Amino acid sequence: MRWRVRAVGLAGTGALAALLVVLLGSPSSARAADCGGNVPCHCGDTVNRSTTLTADLGVCSGLGLRLRSGIVLNCANHTITGNTSSTARYGILLDVATRAVVKNCRVTGFRKGIRVYRGQGNQILGSETFANHDYGIELAGSVSNVVANNSSYDNGDEGIHVGTGSHDNAIRSNTVTHNKNENIYVLSSNRCRITDNTATRTDSAAIFLKHAHDTYVANNTVVNGRIHARGDAVDNTFEDNSLRGNGYFFEAYQDASGVWTYPHNNSVIGGKVENTTTCLRFAGAYDNLVDQLRLDDECQVTMWPLGGREPTGNVVHTLPLQ
Repeated sequence: MRWRVRAVGLAGTGALAALLVVLLGSPSSARAADCGGNVPCHCGDTVNRSTTLTADLGVCSGLGLRLRSGIVLNCANHTITGNTSSTARYGILLDVATRAVVKNCRVTGFRKGIRVYRGQGNQILGSETFANHDYGIELAGSVSNVVANNSSYDNGDEGIHVGTGSHDNAIRSNTVTHNKNENIYVLSSNRCRITDNTATRTDSAAIFLKHAHDTYVANNTVVNGRIHARGDAVDNTFEDNSLRGNGYFFEAYQDASGVWTYPHNNSVIGGKVENTTTCLRFAGAYDNLVDQLRLDDECQVTMWPLGGREPTGNVVHTLPLQ
């Protein structure tokens, strides 16, 4: 098809540019294509064959790369960079993908660095997500994924976000530090395993469970951030974690409709808390167990009512920290 374009003066150049965008598409959308294998990838492309990047990618004004199911993306420590504006939404998007692998990637400058949306059995391995506007890594409605050996830091909201309905995920051996709010956040998701991570230097919680059930949080090292269970956080186990500069907080929560929910039937087993007075706090939380937790001399255990419920039935057995 041919297009006849009438010459215009300087005053009409803006309108002409807009017309060409409508007819031909923006430069970034025109470049979007399939890539992988021997076909190099560009911003906005969909990776449909396993590939290893040979150069940095970006600056991307929209999407970095999209992965299909079963694809391995090895960035070989190259960086995918967004333009830091709201149009740069995702650095790497696994969109309804299964059994895809992202490894050795550095992702920065997007709203969300790496996002797994409604995916299953995917792996995010050995990657860095930093200085993204919202999250470093996000699991959204995704189940049975592995997020391991990554570094997520200096993000504007959270380091690793496990969103509503993201069940049975493994978050292990990551270093998550200096994110603006929570380092690791599990929201309304069940049976996740958060193990062997290092979480430091956060303005909020290092590990945060809200309305999460049957979560196993073990062998994590937490410095200057609390482990926080809020609202309908039930039947979670915290085992052999090492906390310094803050402790455990079990807190009732009132939602927008005015309904209160209360953490209960959670267990803290072993581990230690040191160098803080806020070792164990129960606000409206009830029937929780603390056993064999080692505390130093300055540690305090405090309980108070919240949301109309007394903090009854909490059993606390501690040991001196030696």
